[in-house]
Amino acid sequence: RQEGEESLRSRRSRFNEELEALNAQVQSFRECSELEMVPRYFKKASSLMELLEAGVQTIEGFNKEEEAFEWELTQYPL
Repeated sequence: RQEGEESLRSRRSRFNEELEALNAQVQSFRECSELEMVPRYFKKASSLMELLEAGVQTIEGFNKEEEAFEWELTQYPL
């Protein structure tokens, strides 16, 4: 059990770092203003959306593991 708990803590920590990086990418869209770059912005936004959707699945998996360990469920800012 202890190994499983430590593994979950480690994976959640790495995931939080990934979320911070994704947030920085999302925030960079505030500076997207060149009309000729719209196709590139769209491609980047689509890729980010896929990553965020995968993140939701990861969060659900973490929450299931937290339930199994009888921990409080972690809330993520998505």
